[in-house]
Amino acid sequence: MTDAQQFPPGWYADPDNPSVHRWWNGTAWTEARQPANPAPAAAPAQPAAPAQPANPAPAAPTNSAQANAAYPPYQQQAPAAYSSAPAAYPSYPSAAPAAPAPVRRDIPTDTPWIWLIVFLPLVGVVPVFFLDWNGLLRAAALDPSGSASAEWVASFAGASLLLTLLGYAVIAAQIVFAYLDWRALRARGIDKPFHWAWIFFALVISNGVYVIGRGVVLRRQTGKGLGPVWAWIAVSVGGLILGVVFAAYLLNELFALAAVYDSSIGGSPLAP
Repeated sequence: MTDAQQFPPGWYADPDNPSVHRWWNGTAWTEARQPANPAPAAAPAQPAAPAQPANPAPAAPTNSAQANAAYPPYQQQAPAAYSSAPAAYPSYPSAAPAAPAPVRRDIPTDTPWIWLIVFLPLVGVVPVFFLDWNGLLRAAALDPSGSASAEWVASFAGASLLLTLLGYAVIAAQIVFAYLDWRALRARGIDKPFHWAWIFFALVISNGVYVIGRGVVLRRQTGKGLGPVWAWIAVSVGGLILGVVFAAYLLNELFALAAVYDSSIGGSPLAP
């Protein structure tokens, strides 16, 4: 009993039923019990000890009393009050952001290959000015069964095939020039220049995909390199204007021939 007496009176978990608290009077368990409270505000007042006779006879220790003496009760600690602010968790030091690469303004960005890519499509337009468009319109107005008309249509078909082959040859040359341009930029120290394979978009869209992409990458790394982009824009706008003027010329010729055909009476229409 000496070990048990060191525990002060209070509410402790009942050894027979840990789900409730039982009053320990400092020497032995009493019959006072209450539901377990995980966070009691304060220990209740000690109940009055049961009346004892003037000369109590020493009670023989029971098995329960011996067990209590052998295993003293444990104090049910109230949980500590939770803080409103969560505890700060240690964080791993984040790596400092990598510094942007310095702008290399000392690297020349113009190569002969990029200028060839920009202006080479004009080569495919030049033969258009050497075709006899007036003869085409006259052949269209003549009797399709005429020998002159059939002969001219055959020659025009050959010219059209030549223009088509010339266009594909221009695109093939641009692919080669794009690779040479990409290799030259790498040799000059450009980090990951715009890949030359983008020039294949010239088959379906325009060579401007490579020219503009190349200019954007060079602008980011060297602060320059947009000269070919502006040149490509000028060539594209000029080609558009030239196409509109050429279409207007063909329409004007067609209307003129139609007027001559309507005014002609007898003989061969559109005769010189």
